[in-house]
Amino acid sequence: MTRNILLNIGRFSETDIGLFEKYAIRKALNKNDFLLKEGEVCQSVFYVLSGSFYQFQTDETDENILDLHIQNEWMFNHTSFINQLPSKTSIRAFSKAEVLELDLNSLHKLIATSQAFLQLNRILVGPIPGFTFLIML
Repeated sequence: MTRNILLNIGRFSETDIGLFEKYAIRKALNKNDFLLKEGEVCQSVFYVLSGSFYQFQTDETDENILDLHIQNEWMFNHTSFINQLPSKTSIRAFSKAEVLELDLNSLHKLIATSQAFLQLNRILVGPIPGFTFLIML
């Protein structure tokens, strides 16, 4: 499973795959569990193994959905993660779900151990200007 996740990003050795498995944490979530709450600084990227999530902003009365995330996708709040600023959105499980979590500290350790993990930059690249469909990275 991990092999397929990484091979979709780039080229990784068996050693690299083992390192990723060492640092990535598997988490089970129930419907309505939060991965990130508005105001928190995003410290992790998540790979959706099963289930679905939505990212939203809350106004006085409603949740305004900005993006949906499904199985086999990476997700995080791009602006908060990259700039290490409080998030203006929340990420919540829409259904029972399972993710792999890679926190910022682990990401730095992986890159320090193997330059191959610089390829993870592909998941950190932000939305492409001009696209009208929702992209959440």
